[in-house]
Amino acid sequence: MFKSLRSGFLVFDTARSSFDGDENKSQDVGLVMNRLKELRELDNEIILLHHTPRANERQAKGSTAWEDLADHVLAFLQGQEGNARGD
Repeated sequence: MFKSLRSGFLVFDTARSSFDGDENKSQDVGLVMNRLKELRELDNEIILLHHTPRANERQAKGSTAWEDLADHVLAFLQGQEGNARGD
C-alpha cells in the first residue's frame, strides 16, 4: 500500500510511534529504517523525529541503529543561558 503513495515529503513523529517493534532492538529498528529507505527510493523526502532520554540529551533513545542506519542525523540541543553559540 505504501508504494502507491505519490512522491512527497513525509514526517514521522515520532520514531517510536511509527512501528510496533522494540526501539531498543537493532533488528526491529532495522526493519522500520529499511521500510523508510524504500519510501525514499520512491522519490520521497523522509524526516523521522526521535527523542533523547532525559538523562542524556546527546544520545538517541534506544538502539544505536536509529543513528547508524540514517542518512543524516541532526540534533537540536538546548543552549546554555549566556552562551551565544549554544554549546
